[in-house]
Amino acid sequence: MGPHFPNWLQTQNQLISLDISNIGISDTIPDWFWDLSIELFFLNLSNNHISGKLPDLSVLKSDDIVIDISSNNFDGPIPPLPSNSTFLNLSKNKFSGSITFLCSIVKNTWNIFDLSSNLLSGGLPDCWLNFNSLSILNLANNRFSGKIPDSWDSYIISEH
Repeated sequence: MGPHFPNWLQTQNQLISLDISNIGISDTIPDWFWDLSIELFFLNLSNNHISGKLPDLSVLKSDDIVIDISSNNFDGPIPPLPSNSTFLNLSKNKFSGSITFLCSIVKNTWNIFDLSSNLLSGGLPDCWLNFNSLSILNLANNRFSGKIPDSWDSYIISEH
């Protein structure tokens, strides 16, 4: 398919599931794409070469949305994320900056959250008790510093 973002998507109405993973896209995501994506339940853009910054993803409306944008070249800070997602995989990109914004997300349904292999830095926030549904958190291979937050005492921490 690639290297450009598929223009035929502009003609699609009422998308609820989209998997365009591993098709060789070497482009940025056009603005019109996010207008189509508001009602998606499943979005997989993984294993391409998509670059640029992500917009505010918290506008995605579907309950229990699954988002996998891993293994691309997205950069910049992580944008606001949907609290109604069960699976968020943002690993293997070039996201940078702090993750302290996570403390502003009070109510969420995240089960799996993967931010591994990015360029994230700073201290780890101490608000993990807000993430009641979280069963897998992967922050490996970033540039975090400081101590492990006290709120992690009740979690099993693994380096694997």
